[in-house]
Amino acid sequence: MTSTPRTRDDFDVRALAELSLARQALGISPAALDPHAALARARAERDRGVPVAEIDWRKIVKASSDNTPISLLERLRQPGERQAWDRFVELYTPFLFYWARRAGLRKDEAADLVQDVFELLLVELPKFRYEPGKSFRGWLRTVTLNKWRENCRRQAAEPRPDGAIDWEAQPDPTPDEAIWEAEYRQQVAHRALELIQTDFEPATWKACWEVVVVGRRVAEVAAELGMTPGAVFAAKFRVLARLREELAGLVD
Repeated sequence: MTSTPRTRDDFDVRALAELSLARQALGISPAALDPHAALARARAERDRGVPVAEIDWRKIVKASSDNTPISLLERLRQPGERQAWDRFVELYTPFLFYWARRAGLRKDEAADLVQDVFELLLVELPKFRYEPGKSFRGWLRTVTLNKWRENCRRQAAEPRPDGAIDWEAQPDPTPDEAIWEAEYRQQVAHRALELIQTDFEPATWKACWEVVVVGRRVAEVAAELGMTPGAVFAAKFRVLARLREELAGLVD
């Protein structure tokens, strides 16, 4: 026998699980489903007296879904996508600048290196394609290191004023692959989460941020924002689904 949820929060948790199963069965992207709209429809069915086991979850999912947004990487491959390129620059500038500073560059030198990398990526990025064993983050690591080495060779051949870096004596800053990947994933995902904030209602984004980034308990966040725990779970689900869509291919 299927148990009936005893409270509103119990129902929301059960509904989210059922909606997830229905979405997967229909092959619909997580980011395409609006969980708030889906929960509202599910609650309406419950309030009409429809038993949980008899709710048409697939129908609710279909009615609450939009077209799946394509990833940033896919948008960058399309001609004339200036907004996608601007988003890419916003997303990667902090990480590339951080890495350049860790390589020993001054702020102005780090900024120049980041600019050089972006100029190269503007040409090469639309050509990037997956190959077995090849990831975007690994490709970006190679591009960045090669540009750093190229700059070192160029700077070493020029007269060096007092106090300037001896580029010829600079050690190769090749980062440990595990450290690069950990920092890459953390910083890029964190930055992307900040950038998609405007895609959501303030409370939806804040609920996800507080639970996922800050690490607070769901019940605590729900009480602070005036939401049910189920609504906080739904907010987290929706924002993270959008984040996965945005970063598809970039952190895989």
